[in-house]
Amino acid sequence: MALFGTNKLASVDPKTLKLTEHALPNGSRPRRVDVTTDGRLYYVDYLRGFLGRLDPKTSMIDEWEMPSGRGARPYGMAVDSKDRIWFVETGRLFKRQGTAVESQVLPKVTLKCQTKQPGLSQ
Repeated sequence: MALFGTNKLASVDPKTLKLTEHALPNGSRPRRVDVTTDGRLYYVDYLRGFLGRLDPKTSMIDEWEMPSGRGARPYGMAVDSKDRIWFVETGRLFKRQGTAVESQVLPKVTLKCQTKQPGLSQ
């Protein structure tokens, strides 16, 4: 879950109900979160304009800047039954599959991954 207004995500262990907070880079503001079948959390960062991925097993964070950058203001996202990541910039719909991003209104865009180390605070 996104801890709205912070730079954190949280996960809950269904057996113990223990809440674990996961810090994202400083300045992040995750808006929506979804999970792929491998257990990785994907989120859209409304403030900075990134699509992010958190592996809760390793605490590794990967981020991709949205095609419109900081002005993207991504609001919604979802993971479909094929583990494709769908996200919306303000006024644009995109699909991420593997390393490619496809847009409903723009030509195909490839995002550059900016891998973050576990526990890195920026």
